[in-house]
Amino acid sequence: YNDIKQAALISKEIAEGSHGLRWNFAKKRMFEYGKAGYSYSDSLQEVSYEMKHNRASITEHYLGG
Repeated sequence: YNDIKQAALISKEIAEGSHGLRWNFAKKRMFEYGKAGYSYSDSLQEVSYEMKHNRASITEHYLGG
């Protein structure tokens, strides 16, 4: 966590911790899968696998749903 906080200070960004990185990753990947023509449910499942989860519902948690 300290490394993330220090990097945020240097880059003048807000430190969100490791879960903030996961939230941003999930949102970015969902957007990319959507642009590639994947359905919402397929996108959720693929991002879930990328995040080392097996349940799409976990990905929805990171999306704020």
